[in-house]
Amino acid sequence: MQFEDGLHMISNADYHASKGYSRSSLMPLLQSEQHFWYKVLAGKYQQKVTEDFKLGNLCHTLLLEPEKFEREYAVLPCDINKRTNAGKEVMASFALEAEGKTVIDDDTLVQAHSIVASVQRNPDAMALIADATIEPSIYWTDKDTGLQFKARPDIMHPHIVVDFKTTVEASAWSFQNSSYKYGYFLQAAMNSAALASIRLEMEKFVFICVEKTEPYVTGIYVCDDSAISWGLEQFHDLKTHLAEVLKKDTYEGYGIHNLRVPAYAAFR
Repeated sequence: MQFEDGLHMISNADYHASKGYSRSSLMPLLQSEQHFWYKVLAGKYQQKVTEDFKLGNLCHTLLLEPEKFEREYAVLPCDINKRTNAGKEVMASFALEAEGKTVIDDDTLVQAHSIVASVQRNPDAMALIADATIEPSIYWTDKDTGLQFKARPDIMHPHIVVDFKTTVEASAWSFQNSSYKYGYFLQAAMNSAALASIRLEMEKFVFICVEKTEPYVTGIYVCDDSAISWGLEQFHDLKTHLAEVLKKDTYEGYGIHNLRVPAYAAFR
């Protein structure tokens, strides 16, 4: 499906199923053109639904869209002996109830509530969430390439975008490295371009981060101007590369390079 340029309030499933290039679509180009073809164009890559992935999505729902919990999640019954007839009946009934939902156990739900409670105790984090638009989807056609891109801010104010992330470590040093590794600066830049397409100026991009293990420490990080500029340059390079790749319709691997002894070998 394809949405017209502009802001749409649609489900997460419809957003991911729709046309338009997102940050996650562009990230494989940083590996190689073949990775992009395999993961995006051929559609052969599927996101692994790990327990950490489930936990992050669950925390997102409980914090930002708690009204969706009953529709989207089913909690496994506790202390059921599946070998007894009574236990089998309970599980059969649960299977019907859970159809189409994400199944979680009680321990995961307790952990998620603890994580969310930690964020809710942080007044700065809650001020960033209050009175915001939650998960709008923005589509825009890039003037330089003619390609349609899309972004889905977690939390959007007229001039501030906020992203909520669960992480192993929320310290400044660790999250700075994660931001570079996982393309969070690119994410900020694409959100800036998305807001500009609907005639809004993004003045700040902020991350609310919370650790997934006790004591569930929260950190708040505001991208400075240099981080946004770096992300915008990366977005420009990637969208230009993408347009070239789609035009030539051939997809190269790593290419040919000279092999040198790595610099760190001097320290051995």
